[in-house]
Amino acid sequence: MKRKINNIRYFNFPIKLLEEVLVNLPKGKNNNKYYYKDVLKNVILDFAIGELLVNEHKLNKLLENAELKQAWDNCDVDYYEKEYGTDISTKCETFFRLLAIFDLSLRDEQDVYSTWKNMKETYCWYKDEKVITGINKDVLFAFLNEDKDINEVRELLCFLAVKSIAQGKKSVKTNYIKVLSRMCGRNKDLTKTELQKPRKEIQRLITSHYKELRNLLKNVENNYHIGFYTPKGVRGFYLSTTLNTLKLVEYICAKKYKDVVKKNEIKKIEEKYKNYPRNLNEGFDNKVPHRY
Repeated sequence: MKRKINNIRYFNFPIKLLEEVLVNLPKGKNNNKYYYKDVLKNVILDFAIGELLVNEHKLNKLLENAELKQAWDNCDVDYYEKEYGTDISTKCETFFRLLAIFDLSLRDEQDVYSTWKNMKETYCWYKDEKVITGINKDVLFAFLNEDKDINEVRELLCFLAVKSIAQGKKSVKTNYIKVLSRMCGRNKDLTKTELQKPRKEIQRLITSHYKELRNLLKNVENNYHIGFYTPKGVRGFYLSTTLNTLKLVEYICAKKYKDVVKKNEIKKIEEKYKNYPRNLNEGFDNKVPHRY
């Protein structure tokens, strides 16, 4: 999964970072603010901004975009100098300008130097990880705009897991163990021992593996507009992040089944998904940015 480095509408990061999220899942129903701020800070934006702080070539390519270059140039560095002093404003100037590009602002009394340092360290620690996932900036901010309950948190993790598996392909055949493993931030599948005696973190994420995971994937299908299809008599299921379920079924049937079966399968799925959105981005609103 590659992204154009002159566009920041999409954030890529290693699935391995979800291990940190898993440990910090909220314990109570009213403790969700901590979770999604942790996602914003430690999982997605730390890696995305850290990459640009470390990799000067990618930063220069990013600034070839005229709109982003204007945001970079319009950053009020003098304000940060008055707020944090000359030493910090000089050392962290690139960081401040990147906040302007990402349309973010610092929280009150935030330790700027530690934040800057943590971002660089996060990127350097995880940069060689091979399994990548990603999320659209507007989708992320829409998620962050309101407090979310634990089920909505699970849906986001499941969506990120699906993205890491599908990798932009029209269809990928996979299974529940692979999805659960990626939700846990694993590059490889969980072992039988881990599934039989799951750690507390996994138990908090999901309890009855297959039934609950299937329901979770159905919710992700509806709320994030992925394609999710389980043909009868087939082990596993098909996923897609580029085709919705109706289009995915048509694609799979055209490749796998005879004409009679194909027509019956498509007819059933068309009836079931007749009101399904054709546009994968439909339903995601552009939200105001969040304090970092």
